[in-house]
Amino acid sequence: MRSSSNKQCGVRNVNVIGFRITGNTDGVSQYGELPWTLMVMTRMIVLDVSKDIHVGSASLISPGVALTAAHVISKAYDGEIFVRGGEWDLSGEYELLPAENRQVSRTIIHENYNTQHHNNIALLVFDKPLELDRHIQLICLPLEPIEFNRKSCLTGGWGENQLQGKHMVNIMKKIEVPLMDHDQCEAAFRTTRLGQNFILDESYICAGGEENVDVCTGDGGAPLVCSDPSGIYYQIGIVAWGIGCGKRGIPGAYTNVTMYREWIEAKMQKLSEDFK
Repeated sequence: MRSSSNKQCGVRNVNVIGFRITGNTDGVSQYGELPWTLMVMTRMIVLDVSKDIHVGSASLISPGVALTAAHVISKAYDGEIFVRGGEWDLSGEYELLPAENRQVSRTIIHENYNTQHHNNIALLVFDKPLELDRHIQLICLPLEPIEFNRKSCLTGGWGENQLQGKHMVNIMKKIEVPLMDHDQCEAAFRTTRLGQNFILDESYICAGGEENVDVCTGDGGAPLVCSDPSGIYYQIGIVAWGIGCGKRGIPGAYTNVTMYREWIEAKMQKLSEDFK
């Protein structure tokens, strides 16, 4: 079983849609390459002017539901939340297909999410489903043990790029990172300001550790995906937190999606019953 949805999922647009960026493309996704990644935004009134503010990312797990980190919702404060599917270039200059906005009508935060950011996972329920297209697709969830390529998992978003003066990027980033074992990750974090007594909660997995290759501020909630031998991508993590960005030997921490698959399925089942 690939996903909680019976629709196709986890298909990366390797051949891209319409055109290809050439030249130095390190850290830059191609148009439509990661079609399951959504932008999460909040609409707030600032000095009597309505402003759309980027607060993070999410992944599309069904046409009407997205998966994200619980802390992303808290960044929206009291503003209304919406998601944008099919986004890529914020300037809108090159996109061939229109992005789609959906209002978030309901947020479901894990019951045991706490101030230590354990159980950092949430669902976003839309007012109406997104229309799936070449640039808007579902990601698979690992509902059973699956063999993954642990050396080249992918994530991406519109957060800061530490190589560009920590500016938010216009074009969705694509970051390739290897998974790191729990004990190795905990040991790496103990070399930072977290200290020698730091305990990495079991709700997190780790990836990265290569210098200048990392997600950063603003990428919270973005999916970490790995491919199976057939090339289908599954979401195994959610961008959660890190110590700095792109420091050699220091990975990023991601919510362990596999650990919460039963929680996700239970909430999805309840949603389907509510909408009957």
